[in-house]
Amino acid sequence: MNKLNFAISYLLLCFLFISCSHNSNPIETKESPDYLGSVGTKRTYKITGSLFKYGTSEPYYFVPDSLVSKLSIDTTQLKNGVCSIVTYTETISQISDIYYTSWNLPAPRNSYIQVGGFQTFVYDLPNEIESLKAGKKYLPSGWASMGDIIYLNTVDALMTVSGSTTCPSVPYIKNIMKIGDSWIRYKWIDTSALKMGIETIAQVVGLETVTVLSGTFSAYKIHLVTYHYNPNYSIDYGYEYYVPNVGLVLKELDEEAEQWDSSTNVTSYFHRIVKRELVSVEYVK
Repeated sequence: MNKLNFAISYLLLCFLFISCSHNSNPIETKESPDYLGSVGTKRTYKITGSLFKYGTSEPYYFVPDSLVSKLSIDTTQLKNGVCSIVTYTETISQISDIYYTSWNLPAPRNSYIQVGGFQTFVYDLPNEIESLKAGKKYLPSGWASMGDIIYLNTVDALMTVSGSTTCPSVPYIKNIMKIGDSWIRYKWIDTSALKMGIETIAQVVGLETVTVLSGTFSAYKIHLVTYHYNPNYSIDYGYEYYVPNVGLVLKELDEEAEQWDSSTNVTSYFHRIVKRELVSVEYVK
């Protein structure tokens, strides 16, 4: 896999961290039982990444005609730009002693939960193309563990970490939502002379019917935007769809993106669509 392909695959994997590690703020279980579930709740997702040439509906990756029939995906998927498929399973457990102590959380340990999981690489188009060209059998890349997230739902205090200030206790998800509601999902403040800062705003923009692999649901649609300060710019992180007593059923991102290759000083532009949909849930109330 060349550096561009590796970078693009990495970008697709970052989609997991957008909703996980990037938002590693704690939430208290008793405040959000209907969307997160109690200890033992498990959710499995399918994450599909598609890439297109910048500003077009043409797939980003070119596949020679001689290889099309040998691919593991069908021609419809190929036409739709599918280049990566990952399964991701998350499980809710009681917060560990290490996290509880390091975050200096005020409530009893059993008031908090943490979410960890693992991902399995089901398909990677660039890897299969290179395998076929080399006359080798394509094999998925394997699996990787994902970082834990700690959840707490009450705003207590800012916490200073290595010269910066973070807010570990802003709400991750609200238990009762109304269209138009908004809140800070994540916040980081640089206390140095640079005065930089980051905050992610979540806003309920609608109630929609969505169909995913696990079924059809009436879900709250939440828009995520991360604002950066000094310099000022924002990043649209797409939409999340939440269902009471089920949790997150769909996350989708549709954007024009770019990737810089440091070895060649070349920037590649592409249109990326990433879809994370619920396959199954074992929900513990």
